[in-house]
Amino acid sequence: MIKKIALVLMFVLPLLSYGQISKSTTTEKQDLKKSQLTFEEYCLKNALNYITVVQEKSKSFKVSGELQSLENVKKSSYLDYGIQLKENETQYFSLIGSEKILAVQSLYVLRINYSNSKK
Repeated sequence: MIKKIALVLMFVLPLLSYGQISKSTTTEKQDLKKSQLTFEEYCLKNALNYITVVQEKSKSFKVSGELQSLENVKKSSYLDYGIQLKENETQYFSLIGSEKILAVQSLYVLRINYSNSKK
């Protein structure tokens, strides 16, 4: 009887251990993948900023145009607004029906921030 229990434990324990190791390895791979966003994914998530501006300061921004606000839409990106990122110019757009201004970061700033996020 003791031999049977010992044999069962010899086969079952390694399988349970393997399952735990496999599960933790999969979780680690998923965490690593999340932390390694491509530059394009980083831009989609980080190019937009909604800024609340005092009326007097709103004239200090070079506004590129007016857009319908998508601020309340989850995961909206510059592509949803139909904006093309510029290399050296942060773009500002007034939002119809909102007190806020949409700031779209330049590719230059996005590259710097992306490389800093990798450190």
